[in-house]
Amino acid sequence: MYKSIKYRITLVTSIIFIGFIALVALASNFIFKDFLMDYYYQLLQKNDQSITNNYKIYVTLIEESAKQIGTNSKVFELLKNNNAGGNITEILDGIKLSNTRILAVVLYDTNGRYYTSSYVVDYPTLSELLKDKRIKEFVANDKKQSLWLIRNRELAPYYNNTYYKSTYGVVSFISKIYDENKRLCGYLVIDIDPKYFYQRHFGVSDHADISVYLYDKDIGLLPRQDEQTQTLLKLSSVVKNRKIDSKALKKENTLVRIDDNALLDMVKIFDSGYIVILYNISEFGRDIMTYTIFVIIISVLLIGMSFLSSTILTQTIYKPLINLVSKIRNYNYNN
Repeated sequence: MYKSIKYRITLVTSIIFIGFIALVALASNFIFKDFLMDYYYQLLQKNDQSITNNYKIYVTLIEESAKQIGTNSKVFELLKNNNAGGNITEILDGIKLSNTRILAVVLYDTNGRYYTSSYVVDYPTLSELLKDKRIKEFVANDKKQSLWLIRNRELAPYYNNTYYKSTYGVVSFISKIYDENKRLCGYLVIDIDPKYFYQRHFGVSDHADISVYLYDKDIGLLPRQDEQTQTLLKLSSVVKNRKIDSKALKKENTLVRIDDNALLDMVKIFDSGYIVILYNISEFGRDIMTYTIFVIIISVLLIGMSFLSSTILTQTIYKPLINLVSKIRNYNYNN
């Protein structure tokens, strides 16, 4: 009988302690995980905004550099002079040297003659460039003054006197050049190395696990020289098969989860193509798992302590009770 009372006291107090500990552990785990997830997501959005804004600034700087050609009276005169190639090259080199990732600056006149910046070999003719329907439509559109696009065809085989594999593609800015009488006199083409976009994560910690890709619906994802084929194929499948919410991507800086370990944003900066920013969050997932394991370990220790506390509490109740019963029995016996 007394042992039954003892076990009941132990059981009730243990259940109370364990229930309280489990409730607190679960609540703190869910609340803290939600807090961490929300904080981490907001941090990624800020990083994403920083990256996007700085890419836009870079695009604007390229456009402003192109205007130097478009407003240079010497260029209008030089375009009419077949023997002025050297002077044009100096002007084009001035733009090229303003950024180390500019591969080539090329100037075409309306007759198809063209001039390139230094160290560019066998750049395509205007007729070859027009094989790209996007460029052909741009040239035919009198209202459109400039075009940003991703290309992997009709490229120079050599940039900076180094063989360039066309598979890796380029980002091109094409602008129409008008003379002082507002008459079309040529086209300016600036080819940019995609590595500029891959490697420059402006305002983001060097430890941030971020990968940048370039995507065009006709070309697909440009392969990166430093990227594993498996990763590229997986991401290509995600983008191509529209496994992401296209409506969500219309909102700027909207991160879309593509699996448990990755978030993605597709930024529409170019007229044709996207900058694809991929965030690997697997490390954050491991941090969350570590925290969860820590909570479980602490909970187990607390549960063990609760059993010990229940036993001690039971003894503090049970012993005085037994002593009291013994005294009552002795009193009745003596009487």
